[in-house]
Amino acid sequence: MVRGMLLSVAIAAAVAFPAGGTYTYAIATPGAAFTSTIVIAPSPDGIRTHETFGAASPMVETDQQFDDDLGERSFVALQNGKTLTIDVSPTEAHYAIEGNSADTALDHSACTLIDDNILTESLMLPAIVQATHATQCTFVVSTSPRTIVADLTTSIPATRPAQASASDSAVTVHLGPITEIVWYDPRSLIPDYMDFGHAQSATLTGSSPSTSMPAPALAPAPTATP
Repeated sequence: MVRGMLLSVAIAAAVAFPAGGTYTYAIATPGAAFTSTIVIAPSPDGIRTHETFGAASPMVETDQQFDDDLGERSFVALQNGKTLTIDVSPTEAHYAIEGNSADTALDHSACTLIDDNILTESLMLPAIVQATHATQCTFVVSTSPRTIVADLTTSIPATRPAQASASDSAVTVHLGPITEIVWYDPRSLIPDYMDFGHAQSATLTGSSPSTSMPAPALAPAPTATP
């Protein structure tokens, strides 16, 4: 029994988190350019992230929680004055917004990420793939209660972009006709460059060791008492 407990502790300790800090990305699209700032704050029970995504004024803010095995457990987003929460268990995702709620079943729970068309899910992907050796990932679509399963590969693509370091590793997401390549530093597990295809990309432009999280402005509104 003691040997089994020690083995469990050793396995848990072997999970490598992405390096804590604040990371800024320049996002290029055919029609516009944006910035995203992501704070990663590791803790003994997992990781908290905060992302501010947008132009001069924040368009979207998100807070996410990952367990010590890097399984995603909660997602809270504030956009256009509305707060969306998604709580994730090994078997389902529970949505709540504006007093309405819905659930969707999950597959491939070893890799489950919220897909909100922002950067946090792509930033976390290298660490999750390294920890779980997942070859598929379930993306929980934030805009409706449904999921999309994507294939994952870790072989280095033949063409290395200039924005990626010569020592960068890569995770490629294959989703039908869509291919996303995340080039990342294998030591810090932080992406240097994310290629989303169709002339859309995100390039790391700055970082600091600060793990200070913004004030929790995204907490769900309290439920009214009848």
